[in-house]
Amino acid sequence: VFVGAAVLAMGDRDSLRAALRDRRTRALLGASSLLIGVNWVVFIASIQMHRLSEASLGYFINPLVNVALGVAVFREQLRAAQRVSIALALLGVGILVASNATFPWIALVLAASFASYGLLRKLAPVPATVGLLVETLLLAPLALGYLAHLAASRAGAFALGPGTLALLALSGPLTALPLVWFARAARAMPLA
Repeated sequence: VFVGAAVLAMGDRDSLRAALRDRRTRALLGASSLLIGVNWVVFIASIQMHRLSEASLGYFINPLVNVALGVAVFREQLRAAQRVSIALALLGVGILVASNATFPWIALVLAASFASYGLLRKLAPVPATVGLLVETLLLAPLALGYLAHLAASRAGAFALGPGTLALLALSGPLTALPLVWFARAARAMPLA
């Protein structure tokens, strides 16, 4: 609702119509919807499984994957100082991965899904708010189905009362704004 109101307020109706009509744009936004959905589910699951450090590691690995995608897909060139900083970051991440007792699948899924999301958002020729609205519309049926299941079973936040539900509803705009800013930056800046 918040993102839809933002699209209307910013006068992006024509961009929304164009995005929904164009097959390539729909495919890019469909894939980016799946990637951000996977990212959210894995992140939330990692918190539920008490594996916050592995989730954090994923977001340390993410910039390295962004750089790799920028070089591989867009042929971005790295300056010498960038190569040195990337080598140091790889060394640090390598030490963290090596010190981990298990295979860091959570970290790798989070890094790959979020970096790929950024790549697709860079490729999708739509304003950030329009892209986020389309992604939200695509994910809404799955989210609403899950919420209906939780409500019927009185589980999750539904067991905690209306105050908690209100706070969760307010988290929508708080989540949407950083995603809009991220999508704007992804289109405007090199990935490296």
